[in-house]
Amino acid sequence: MPSSNRNKTASRRHNSRRAHYLQHHRVLLFRLRAFRTSWLFRDDEGREESVPIAGDITLAPAGSLHSAALLGMGPALLPNWLVDDAIAMGRLVDVFPCHLVTATTFETAAWLVYSSRSYLPSKVRVSADFLKENLRNLNLAQ
Repeated sequence: MPSSNRNKTASRRHNSRRAHYLQHHRVLLFRLRAFRTSWLFRDDEGREESVPIAGDITLAPAGSLHSAALLGMGPALLPNWLVDDAIAMGRLVDVFPCHLVTATTFETAAWLVYSSRSYLPSKVRVSADFLKENLRNLNLAQ
C-alpha cells in the first residue's frame, strides 16, 4: 500500500457516509493481522476515530481485494492508485470521501516490496536506501 492516509474505502454500492457503517457491515479483509481488527478514520478537522471491523473474506494481495470489491462482495480499504480509475468510471464508490482512512497509522508513508532471498542485488538495496532517506520527512497527505 502507498501512504495509508491516502487509502480509500471503496465499495460497489453507495452506502452511508458515517464511519460506524462498518460496525454493521462485513468488509473485505487484508490478510495481515494488523489490517483485520479496526480502521482508523480522520475527518477534515483532524479528529480521529478507530472503528472495529469484521468480515468473512480475507484476501491478499491488494489486487484480490480490488477484484472482490468490483464484484460487489463488500467494502475494502484500498490504496488510491488501485481504485481511482474504477471510482472515476463509476465502478466503485468512495464510501467515506470526507475521511482519511488507514488500517495502521497515518504516519505510514510507503511500502517497498521485493523478493525474499539471501542475496539482495545492490540496485535493490541502493533503491531501498534512497527511498528510505528521501521519503522519511515528506508530508504525502493531500
